[in-house]
Amino acid sequence: MINDNGQSTLELIIAVAIFALISAIMVSFILGGNAGLKQGGEQTQAQSLAQEAMEAVRSIRDRAWNELIYTQSAINISFGQWYFTGEGTSSTIGQFSRVISLADVCRDGLDNITSCPGNYTDLHSQKLTVNVSWPIRDNIF
Repeated sequence: MINDNGQSTLELIIAVAIFALISAIMVSFILGGNAGLKQGGEQTQAQSLAQEAMEAVRSIRDRAWNELIYTQSAINISFGQWYFTGEGTSSTIGQFSRVISLADVCRDGLDNITSCPGNYTDLHSQKLTVNVSWPIRDNIF
C-alpha cells in the first residue's frame, strides 16, 4: 500500500495557488475595466465641454467680432445668446475647470501664420484655445 497523503496535499496546495492567481487576475481586470470606463466617461465630458466652448465663441464671433477683446474669459448663456463673462475668468462645471483663451494671429511676409511677432498681426483672425481640466483620483476598492 502506497501512502498518497503527501501527494494529495501538494496537489491541493498547487490547485489553491492556481485558483488564487486566476482570481487575483480576474479582480484586477474588473477593477481596471471599471476605472477605464470612468476615465473614458470623464474624457468624453471634457471633450463636450471644449466643443461647447468653441461653438459658443464661434456664435459670439458671428454676432459681433468686436466682442473678441479678451485674452482669457469664461462664457455664459443668457436669453439664448452666449457672452463672455470678463477678462481673467474661468468656469467650473462640476469637477471640470474650463479656460478659454484668445490670442492674436501673426503672419509672415508670405501671409502664412507664424509665431508672434511676425511681419504683421492679422486683424481678421484670432487663435482660440480651450483647456478643460479635472482631478484624476485613484479609486481604491
